[in-house]
Amino acid sequence: MVNQLRENNNDLPTVDYKDLLTQIIDTLQTSSGPYFSIIEKTVENKSNKTGTSDQSEKKSYQRFILDIDQIATTVSQKPIPNPLSRIGYHKITTLNLVAECQEQFPSQIRQIQQLLQNLLQNAVKQYLQKQRKSPLPLPEFIKQLIVNLSSFDQSKATANFNYPFSTPNQLYKQRLTLDNQSTREKCLRFHKLTIRVNHGTNFDEQVKEGIFNYLDQNFNNYSAQEQEELEEIVDDLYNKRQEPNNDFSKLKKIINQETLGKLKRKTQIFYLQFLLDQYYQNRKEETEEEGAIYLQTLIRRLQYIDEFINLEHYADGDYEITHSKGSINYRDIFAREDAFKELPVIPLIVGNLGESRLDGAIEFTLGLKLKLNGDVNTSEGESSFQYYLDLFNPDSSLHQETLKKRFGLQRILKVALLYFFVFACDNPNEPDYHPIKDLNYNPIEKFESNILPAFRISETDMFAMLVKIRKGLIGYKVEEKINKLVGFLKKVIDYKTLAKPQEKPAYLTLKNRLLKDNLREIIDEQTVFDKSVTGNPKLALKYIDVTEARSQENTFLSIPVTLIIGDLHYFLTQDKQSFKMQYDIEPVKALPIIFYVKNHPASAQYYENQFNKRNCLVFPHQQAKPSETENFFYNFTFSLLTFTTLSILLKKERLFLPLLRLDIEKGDSAGLREKFMYNFSKVLAHLLNEQHRSNAQGIDVRSPNSYKVLNAMSSLYSVLPKTFTLPQLTQLDKLAIIIVSSREHDRSWKPEIKQKYSTLMGEVVGILREPNNTIKYRLIQTFSANYDRETLFTQPIVMADVIQKLYRQGYRHIIYIAKAPYTSTLHLTQNQDDEDLFFMSKDIMRLLKGQYQDLNIYPMFFDKYYVVPLEKLAQSLYIEDTAELTRLAEDDNKMFAVFFNLFNGQAVREVNRTYRGVISYSTLLNFYEGILGDQKIRQGLIDAGQLKQDILQYLTLFHFAKYEKGGKKLQLKLDPYENLIGDKSVSKLALIPHANEKVEFNVLAFLTRVQEILHTKQ
Repeated sequence: MVNQLRENNNDLPTVDYKDLLTQIIDTLQTSSGPYFSIIEKTVENKSNKTGTSDQSEKKSYQRFILDIDQIATTVSQKPIPNPLSRIGYHKITTLNLVAECQEQFPSQIRQIQQLLQNLLQNAVKQYLQKQRKSPLPLPEFIKQLIVNLSSFDQSKATANFNYPFSTPNQLYKQRLTLDNQSTREKCLRFHKLTIRVNHGTNFDEQVKEGIFNYLDQNFNNYSAQEQEELEEIVDDLYNKRQEPNNDFSKLKKIINQETLGKLKRKTQIFYLQFLLDQYYQNRKEETEEEGAIYLQTLIRRLQYIDEFINLEHYADGDYEITHSKGSINYRDIFAREDAFKELPVIPLIVGNLGESRLDGAIEFTLGLKLKLNGDVNTSEGESSFQYYLDLFNPDSSLHQETLKKRFGLQRILKVALLYFFVFACDNPNEPDYHPIKDLNYNPIEKFESNILPAFRISETDMFAMLVKIRKGLIGYKVEEKINKLVGFLKKVIDYKTLAKPQEKPAYLTLKNRLLKDNLREIIDEQTVFDKSVTGNPKLALKYIDVTEARSQENTFLSIPVTLIIGDLHYFLTQDKQSFKMQYDIEPVKALPIIFYVKNHPASAQYYENQFNKRNCLVFPHQQAKPSETENFFYNFTFSLLTFTTLSILLKKERLFLPLLRLDIEKGDSAGLREKFMYNFSKVLAHLLNEQHRSNAQGIDVRSPNSYKVLNAMSSLYSVLPKTFTLPQLTQLDKLAIIIVSSREHDRSWKPEIKQKYSTLMGEVVGILREPNNTIKYRLIQTFSANYDRETLFTQPIVMADVIQKLYRQGYRHIIYIAKAPYTSTLHLTQNQDDEDLFFMSKDIMRLLKGQYQDLNIYPMFFDKYYVVPLEKLAQSLYIEDTAELTRLAEDDNKMFAVFFNLFNGQAVREVNRTYRGVISYSTLLNFYEGILGDQKIRQGLIDAGQLKQDILQYLTLFHFAKYEKGGKKLQLKLDPYENLIGDKSVSKLALIPHANEKVEFNVLAFLTRVQEILHTKQ
């Protein structure tokens, strides 16, 4: 397989690594420092029989020290030109090389490979000479370091890689149902959101008619000739609407891609009102709870924000604040879907369960949950309110680091408005204060008269006002109110009575400001659309609104919408199953790899104490506070040389390579070096898994304990082969699972530059039936390749190669998984066949299916939603009845179906353990006919039968096999795809700061290209 690397014939910003690579080569050639060395440690192993020293056996262990850190540090401090082109709107720039660098890049990489090869061989030679041992080639020496993983099998987990592999784990699962019977135990609640958009049968015609109505109302005083010319311009735009650069097409794109977020934002307030109504319907006490007043206040304050950003007497520019450190336009920012994101208490719309289409309407099904002031993912563990309040503290590291970012000041000022509007109040320490006063407090007046002027005058006044806001929110004990609100909301969502569904009619309205109001401009530019349509689509959002009344002034189109919130309850059945899981490590050979901080006492001491009885490869590094350019040069050099070194040392034999980091910092408090090592170790493990088995995990050496060590080792070993012993026979011999995702590696901020290049990545798992009711699970491989956008979603050859390999190994049934692509756009003007399904497109399916007539591919989407436990749950749960699951999301058009839901008993950390996660699987129907065969998809995923039963059983085992925590009560892993898809994914972690901190560099894409060069024979 060959990665696609184009010649530099596009408009994207470029990069030139030629000088940087030259300095790396020069450092490897000229320095006399011993970058690589081998340390031998001889220890006495007491005899198991006597335990006396005279019976002890001496054994030697070798640690191969690979001090790439020293090389990278030397390179980073050299005077190297910034590799990024000066002209260009860089967003992510990785492999769009200038012509000269493109030409020299492969030879420079091979030269570095050869220099490393020489240095490594020389280190082995010097070690053997010192030990007076016979010379050995490098591969033979490395072979001596490799051990059987079974030698790590001990009664308990320790940091030096010991683990109780031979101890079996008993697993359980229990079936849930949505059918209520008096004997069944109610255990879970789900609040479901349905958004129905009634856009009519010909949406394009509606838009055109709305534009003509606007012209009739605003240009009726002009001559007949001028009005005729206006009509011709609109007709011409309409007739050419299929062209991508057409302005009519741009408006449709904005409506399709941006406005569903507006509807979700409206739903946040609707859901809070829904919960308030539940309280009043279930209320027993006469006195209104204080929490109910705070909930009413929150609803009212969010409405005040909408009122403020839509003030008629404010022009767009009146919402603008500009300083040297950045700018913000409040009307633009608060028109977006994530306007309320930073609030400590706010509904979240998570979980895309499906979409349904009928003539003239489209319906989305989503999940709802609450953000309840949980702790933010930092080492300090502050609540959400405390964390964001720190943005206003000029002395805090969060404030200072945020200001350095591209939109840092914008974020600070956004949160300032948000927190003032929602939490500002009269002094609660006054004797006549009552919470009802919060409900009557109008923040608009104070913000206009006090806050906004201070933000505008100067940066000094702005920062002083931020400090004042922070002081006020602390002094007025706002978090006490938040905690009371959180307690109240938890009580409401725990009600056991089933809530009645609520519907809210609304209208998605397009304001006249999307259209020009100057006849001369329309005629000169031959377009009726304002620059907000023709430029950045985010800037058009402020002219699109969701209103409760259809007849709105200054609008040219209203689309009817219905928001529906429903309440579903889940019940336990008596259908239970238990089975056994055990590691299958007998044939596995291992070579541990350690990353530690050599200039940190805790890390260095832990390293010396724990690993003196292990053969291992060691990558030491130091803490540092480099400049942004030095940081990039270091990261670039370290990743390139570490990966190349391992590609030299690790040849064809498949090994298990556990990557263990000895962490000294975590989360937001981690320094630049530690953050990079965390990210890079995950990327490295993914790349190593293409040929070996590998995983990366850290132990916080500042406060290690047996529980943390057990979990770290369990996570580290989660990629190993496992066997399951089932209570009943299955019939499916082999099932493969392919998971795919992608991440951009070259892209511009500039909207006119359409080219994008991405890295495709994936993972392949095999599940095999063996004798005695035994099922074997194993990771077959990972893969990565770089493509342009068009090829990525039509002809990614690497995936065809994977299918061919699986077919040769005897796999005839393949689950193919990608994250659900729907519910991010309205698709008001598209047909299903035209829809961009990304990795689920028909082109991709044709590529995978190829000429293999007996190959069965089952395309699956997945997403997560969240439920509230009404009883204490510990076991893993599931629903597989397709008819029942239509209550979650039903498609009257029969184009998709939800067919499987999996639950685990673990609490979701970020919401104070109030919610439990559910993963929902769905598939497309009547879509791949002539390619995959609709009937075969139905047999495998929809229709009850042995095939569906086996496939879903194997899929459940896959979830159990991916579980990463230790202990006796193992659960299924709710999201076994997080290493490939989402915020914790390898592809997300692969994005690191470039030489300019505001530009990103995709280290996975870069090393994928390097790997191609290293594996290509000259």
